[in-house]
Amino acid sequence: MAESIKERILRAAQTDPFLSVEAIARQAGTTQQYVRTILSESGLSLTRLRREYVQNMEQRLGRVRGDGEELNLPEEGGLEIRQISAPQLARLLQVREDVPLSQASRFAAKAGAQGFAQLITALPLTLKGDITDLRELLPTSTGELSIGRQWAVVVPAPAALQSVWGVGSGEPLFRLGTLWVAHHGPMAVEFFWVPARGHAITWSGQGGELCLEMYKETAYG
Repeated sequence: MAESIKERILRAAQTDPFLSVEAIARQAGTTQQYVRTILSESGLSLTRLRREYVQNMEQRLGRVRGDGEELNLPEEGGLEIRQISAPQLARLLQVREDVPLSQASRFAAKAGAQGFAQLITALPLTLKGDITDLRELLPTSTGELSIGRQWAVVVPAPAALQSVWGVGSGEPLFRLGTLWVAHHGPMAVEFFWVPARGHAITWSGQGGELCLEMYKETAYG
């Protein structure tokens, strides 16, 4: 039995809540107004679905575990590349859940803030001596990258970062997530960890990109 338009709308919204109303309407073969009507009648909100998606991904990754979280940290100034298994990230990258992923990590700076960066991909990584960004490790055939999705969560400081940054077990960290895409699909997921104290996450209605800034009380307090 063929799906009804209502079923197509609900399936699209629940499968990928980061789709716009326009994109859902295009997939379902209907109007944007009808999409809004169906979502409203069903008690669904794209904002709530997106929040739940991110929370679910964080939980399934096993990343939000406070002091018990284990992070493999490279030597200061060094770069570490290892193979990991992360089914939820594999789904985000649109590869099979059992596909091994490559993870590159190092301590790095973003907007003047010293943090810990990770890049996870199903593509082979190329070791290079002098890089300014982990994305430079991706194959040149990847092409130009753009931001597909971004999210930010507040998490307790893992034990490994507590000792590095001298923060307490209850100290909150920002973890910024970015899905990098090319014209042929998702290429990599990037995480950036930084102490929440002294920093603000901002975004512009024009660009829509999450930005990390040093906290200025006069501006954001």
